[in-house]
Amino acid sequence: MLAAEQTRTCGHYRQIGIWPAIDAGDESFEAVTAGGMTAESSGVPRSVVTFVTDNIETLDQLELLVLAMESPHKWWDATLGGAAIGIGTGAARQALERLASRNLLAISVIEDVRYRFQPGSEELRRTVQDFATAWRTDRPAITHIVVKGASPALRNFSNAFRIRRDADS
Repeated sequence: MLAAEQTRTCGHYRQIGIWPAIDAGDESFEAVTAGGMTAESSGVPRSVVTFVTDNIETLDQLELLVLAMESPHKWWDATLGGAAIGIGTGAARQALERLASRNLLAISVIEDVRYRFQPGSEELRRTVQDFATAWRTDRPAITHIVVKGASPALRNFSNAFRIRRDADS
C-alpha cells in the first residue's frame, strides 16, 4: 500500500476496493499495516486496542466516529452521515445509534435524530483522544483491529445458519 493511500479516509479505502479484499474470517489475514506488522506489534497502545474492540464493531461505525470526531461541533443525521461515507441512511442510522449507545455521541431530536461527537466522561474523552492519535498515525492498524474484532461475531452469525446433524442420527 502506498504511503499516500494510508493517509486517506476509510471511505477512500472503500472506494478503491480495499475493504472487500479484507476477509474477517481469514485466519491468515494478520496485517493491514505497512511492512506486514500486526495491530499489536504496530505500536498501537493497548488502551486504544481495547477501546476499538469494545466500542467499534463495523467499518461503518469506525468511519462515522472519525467523521464526528473531525467536526465535533457539527450535528449529523443519518442521511448526512451516510452520504458523507457512502452508505445508506438505514446503515448510517444503525451505526450512529450504536456509537451513541456507547456514550460516544450526544443525541438531539429536532426534526430528526441528530448526533454529535461528545464522549460521556473525561476518561472516555482521553481514551478517544488516544484513539484519534493512533488513527492519524496508523489507520491500517486500527482498521485491522476492527476487522479482526468483528471476526467472532461474524462467525457466530454464520454458524447460526449451519445445518447440523444430531450426533445420535
